[in-house]
Amino acid sequence: MITPEIKTRVTFDFNYDSDAKRRESHEKLVQIICSSHWASGIDILGILYKDHAMLFDMVKNGVIVIDECEYEVHGQYADSETAWLIKSLLGKRNNHPVLLDMATLFADEPFDASRSFRNTLYLPNHKAFVRADGMKPENITRMLQLEECEKIILFPYFPIDGKSAYYELTLAVEKGSFLDYLRRVDESRIEEMNEAINRADTRSIEGYHKATLRIEKQSDWKTVEQITYRAFRDAPPTGDDDGKEALLARNLRSRPAFVPELNYVAEMEGKIVGNIMYTRSKIINDDGGKWETLTFGPVSVLPKYQKQGVGSALIRRSLDTARKLGYRAVLIYGHESYYPRFGFRPASDYGITTAEGKNFPAFMALALHNGALDGVSGQLICDEAYSSLNKEESDKLNTKLAEPMDVDEYIANQPEHLQNDLQAVRLMIRMTLQIYNAIEKISWGMPTYWKEQNLIHFAVHKNHLGIYPGEEALVHFAPRLVKYKTSKGAIQFPYKDLISEHLTLITEIAAWCGSNAEG
Repeated sequence: MITPEIKTRVTFDFNYDSDAKRRESHEKLVQIICSSHWASGIDILGILYKDHAMLFDMVKNGVIVIDECEYEVHGQYADSETAWLIKSLLGKRNNHPVLLDMATLFADEPFDASRSFRNTLYLPNHKAFVRADGMKPENITRMLQLEECEKIILFPYFPIDGKSAYYELTLAVEKGSFLDYLRRVDESRIEEMNEAINRADTRSIEGYHKATLRIEKQSDWKTVEQITYRAFRDAPPTGDDDGKEALLARNLRSRPAFVPELNYVAEMEGKIVGNIMYTRSKIINDDGGKWETLTFGPVSVLPKYQKQGVGSALIRRSLDTARKLGYRAVLIYGHESYYPRFGFRPASDYGITTAEGKNFPAFMALALHNGALDGVSGQLICDEAYSSLNKEESDKLNTKLAEPMDVDEYIANQPEHLQNDLQAVRLMIRMTLQIYNAIEKISWGMPTYWKEQNLIHFAVHKNHLGIYPGEEALVHFAPRLVKYKTSKGAIQFPYKDLISEHLTLITEIAAWCGSNAEG
């Protein structure tokens, strides 16, 4: 077995006399555990702001050992037959970096696919179960109850502290300390654990009550592409199409296989926050059999609104519509611990493979009607749009989409020492113009207030805040602008004393712009 170089020991400070240190450790744990899908992305075994959540006790008591390792060693065995088998058993895409590293680390070790736990390897020499991502706490408990198990090693694929994807985390759960700990846990804590798991299972259904779902309109196209870009921008690497999801969303709409009646968007707080797209696919076999099916993706939710059931609501609503429209089945490549909640099963259960004749747990199928896949077998053929994405074209599109979507994002992208003052300017302009029902948006790359025409903009510059009310406003306020630099339709307000000295004038200019437009 190849031993990876230990890069850093991840340490946690739970000194409850130090709120700052405790919060820093808490946030790092949440980043490690939740973002790596450990325990289905919930705050494991406790409430997020509870000082004595079970997870923290586990870490403090040494039940869970967290190391940060450098694994960039996959070149030696990644293409071997054994490595290919490991990758197929773990159900990830062949070029997933974590999977490549795992295939290298264990390619010369005897292993078996776990008989009871999907996407899990058992290493007899180490008496250990190994997974490429996380698992639910009840599954860990079941594993550790087996005589042949002494340790569980998890490989979450979420890099910590912004480090590259090759700096992965190893979470080792020791059997003895885990079982000793469970014996010390009272029944109320066990009930709390189960309640947390149940909340995660029902979260997707609750998304229906939070989001308004409707069919996408042409006027939504740019917003949907912006959302798709942001939804996948910081996601863990998964394959050759990484970073090209927004281009895929754009290209799919022009394909004959595109299904517009299943192209839903989700709205929250009056704006679009998510989207799902479908295309027609087909299953064919060597005997001449041919069956039309569906494939969905991308499914995109703005990062700010993720983990609130929005994506699940989009999936449930669109599947229900597809069922009513009479479609046979849906086949996807997705996370095998997520999609079964919607009824998806491994495609191999139906005798269906990829176009290359392969199968793995992340390749899943859902029959939309009882018996809809009876007698169906063969290879899934998807629209070529999924495999013909040009990187150069994608990079150009992503550059445009990276521009701020809204004023919140615009301000968040500015230097931290300016953000409070910018929020104050924004608040005063917005409150002043709300009597005119002005709309706040981004136009020409700037925060803009609009009512049948642009009323006023503001923009951050290196040494000043630019206010853009138009030439007529500069003429009207000319006597009060003598100490400011001005140009055609623009005024420069120094950042120094922006709130204490200049904000009143900015507010009056905004009010004049609204009144002048009404008149």
